[in-house]
Amino acid sequence: MTTKTTLLLVALSLVIVQGSTNANELAEPKTDLYTLFEQAVTHDPELSAARAARMAASEALPQARSGLLPNLSMSAEQGRYERQTEAISGFSSAQDDHYSRQVLSANLRQPVFDLQAWYRFRAGQSLTVEAETEYTDALQSLSERLVTGYFRVLRAQSRLDARQSEQDALSRQKAQIEKQLQAGIASRIDLLETRAEESRVTVELVNARSEHAQALRALEAIAGVAVHEVVPLRQIPDTHSLGALGALVAKAESGNPQLLLARQEELTARHNASAARSAHAPTLSLELSAQRDLSDSPDVTPPGTGDLTTDTASVALRLELPIYSGGQTSSRSRESHHLLDQARENFRLGRTNVMSELESNFEALQSTRQAINAGRQAVDAQRTALEAAKKGQKAGVRDLVDILRARREQFTALDVLNEARYDYVTTLARIYRLTGELGEERIRQINQWLAKR
Repeated sequence: MTTKTTLLLVALSLVIVQGSTNANELAEPKTDLYTLFEQAVTHDPELSAARAARMAASEALPQARSGLLPNLSMSAEQGRYERQTEAISGFSSAQDDHYSRQVLSANLRQPVFDLQAWYRFRAGQSLTVEAETEYTDALQSLSERLVTGYFRVLRAQSRLDARQSEQDALSRQKAQIEKQLQAGIASRIDLLETRAEESRVTVELVNARSEHAQALRALEAIAGVAVHEVVPLRQIPDTHSLGALGALVAKAESGNPQLLLARQEELTARHNASAARSAHAPTLSLELSAQRDLSDSPDVTPPGTGDLTTDTASVALRLELPIYSGGQTSSRSRESHHLLDQARENFRLGRTNVMSELESNFEALQSTRQAINAGRQAVDAQRTALEAAKKGQKAGVRDLVDILRARREQFTALDVLNEARYDYVTTLARIYRLTGELGEERIRQINQWLAKR
């Protein structure tokens, strides 16, 4: 080997090592659930829309309060007037007058008794609470969507890893059978059986990769950032418990955002109904006004004497009693009472749905916990069965088909176990959402169940 060839090989080796090092440095780290939650809170369009709606709804209270506060207005008028009067024989001569006028006025109105304005103010308070509740519901909805999307990725990753492991095992087994076939100690049927099984796994591997890519894209849409790989689930604590169903029902009654929103909407509808009914009631207001009028009109001041200033001030109590408005007031009152009935029924329906779903998810959570325990035992049993099939083949009492079947059942049991583990977490997140507890702290708690990055 010449010196030039040696140097070329060394340089090529350095390039390969450097490229491998750069690839490792640029490899994207795994992302955990809480990191994605922090990103999603900022980037999720649904939560951003709810945040904007909350800010807009917060203006309902000052707008409603304005009906109870003083109303002050000022006005100014500057005019130049020209008046021509024709002559009337024997009575008056023709006149051509030019004069100016300036008017400054201020008016203050303070409601003293206005039931409709009062109930509108109460409705404004209720609308503000509604907006806060809607934002809380949107935040918890985001948390649930994020947990569901995150564990959808883990499901797809587990299936992908299982199919990849299964394919690797079959590739090793096929290579072994091909060597045995050359040595004359294996049959061609064994090779065909292995290739058929490998083809099946290859198809499933392609589907698993597609499902994994779709799950990642869905998670990226929720979080608003690129996601390449997520931190896997380590283990669900065996000591984790939600308590009795009755305690969860009580939490849902007082903390479920959708129930709180329905209850608040009923309260708003009640205030609106009272406001509509109060349109029949009289109103009493205190009115203060002041005006200054400067004019050189010949009607009020002799020519050449300058402007005449007239100051006027008044204080009055105004009582207004609505009598008839074409039926509009009564119609609006009836409409508001129908809307109140609708809000009441919506609350009843929402409560029934929430309690029914809570009970169903609670039962599903218990079943899933049992499925996890059974799944662990099934995985251990299938692992033992595979080892027994391999030993049986060496002893001549089992064939290759038994090994292939045992391996397939082992990976199936592993899929079932992983599905149960992920179902447990997503069902738990749903229960927390129903009880109004799926906030940042719960996301932190679930994040602690993941493997360390």
